[in-house]
Amino acid sequence: MKFLFLLIVSSAKLVAQQKLTPDHFMVNESNLVYKQPEGYRYFEAETRIFLPLIGKGGLGVLDYLINTNNDIMIGVSAIPFLEADDNELRLRVALTNGVNKNNDATMESVHPNNNWKNIMRAFADSMKVADFKSDDLMSLNADTVVVFPVRMEQPHLGKYDKCKCLIMHKDYAGVGRILYLYHDQNEHLVDAEIRKTWGMLVFRPDSLDNPAWRKKLSTR
Repeated sequence: MKFLFLLIVSSAKLVAQQKLTPDHFMVNESNLVYKQPEGYRYFEAETRIFLPLIGKGGLGVLDYLINTNNDIMIGVSAIPFLEADDNELRLRVALTNGVNKNNDATMESVHPNNNWKNIMRAFADSMKVADFKSDDLMSLNADTVVVFPVRMEQPHLGKYDKCKCLIMHKDYAGVGRILYLYHDQNEHLVDAEIRKTWGMLVFRPDSLDNPAWRKKLSTR
């Protein structure tokens, strides 16, 4: 699992030099459409790695945006669909079940495109995860959307000691991740800000027009 986290962080560092725009190649590779939310401007941060937990792996950030009126910071990430053949997935299942001493793992659960679930388990307060209604999913063209408070053991960028993370996932398309960073002074505004910026990332209507999805359909 540590390997997968390191892979995401390293990829984000490699692409961090390209400013986040609607034609950013990581956004395109993840089958997403990006729109800069109203009231936000780009913020050049000292780091593109989000490290909320002491001594643990972090999450890569493509770019930061800040609302100059209320000081809420947004960190945006896009994770493309990762293809894996059946032999590789069978090996992952065998290794995972061997380590855990059970037979719970399946080819679907170990697929790298489902790594967002592992991120939730590592960083979320599981008692406070919020799911969304079908209308919310449809507006983002996503299969799953969750928002959860991140466990923060140390402040980010020197002052943000609270964070909520929105993860949106579409099978065989990719993952979008938005970090909402805040503190005691603007905590009361963050939920409204999440709703206000809803739709800054949306999966493209043609997200499923890719070889991996067509291959999946052909096997049904």
